[in-house]
Amino acid sequence: MSPAIGVRRKGAPPGGTAGARSSLTETLRRGRDNYVQILTDPRYTALLGVCLCLLELGVTHWVIQRVPYTEIDWKAYMDEVEGVLNGTYDYTKLQGETGPLVYPAGLVYIFSALYYITEQGSNIRLAQYIFAVLYILTLFLVFRIYIVTKKVPPYVFFFMCCASYRVHSIFLLRLFNDPVAMVILFLSINLILQDRWSWGCFFYSLAVSVKMNILLLAPGLLYLLLCRFGLLRTIPKLFICAVLQVRGYRLEAIKAEHKHESHGN
Repeated sequence: MSPAIGVRRKGAPPGGTAGARSSLTETLRRGRDNYVQILTDPRYTALLGVCLCLLELGVTHWVIQRVPYTEIDWKAYMDEVEGVLNGTYDYTKLQGETGPLVYPAGLVYIFSALYYITEQGSNIRLAQYIFAVLYILTLFLVFRIYIVTKKVPPYVFFFMCCASYRVHSIFLLRLFNDPVAMVILFLSINLILQDRWSWGCFFYSLAVSVKMNILLLAPGLLYLLLCRFGLLRTIPKLFICAVLQVRGYRLEAIKAEHKHESHGN
């Protein structure tokens, strides 16, 4: 006797094809929701940051290999540093292709190291890869700030790095001093977020010694110090910021004095 119409056979799936289609739709919907959540929920900043840093390893290598380098300030930095290394400590006599040396002593010390590493500045490709490391380190420090604060949706990070031609140009194709100053500044901010204010102030001052535009953040730092420590306990932190600048100036003055004395003798 044939089974009655409308009675489901034993072992047959309920709904048949319609049930399978519904299950697939539900899976796709959940996948879409998870994808949107990863892009918009600040809790996933670390995951997306790691993925973007890995992606940038390939992007930076491609840019260095494929996009022509443009000389703007690198040779001028090397000329100015070479003057110091040869014994000229008078800022008015330190010159490069773009004019006199207008940056603080921190740039001189840091770019002196780059001068030796890059064969007196002639190995541009090696310098580009050094700046690529600075770029990846900067991304890591910036992403870490957003991981701690949890205020920004992760999808915006793509436009901050991978989609930004200007960022890659500044770091990899121009070799400006801005990347050096900014990586030190972001290190300072990370230290402050960890409540390590003394080290944060030290590295902030070090960033200023590379490029003076970092001073634009000084009012904000002062406000945070006053809120965190009050007036009296802020003074030692300001001393840390000042002593690094005075120390660098004093070392240059001593070198200049020794040079004049040796010429006098």
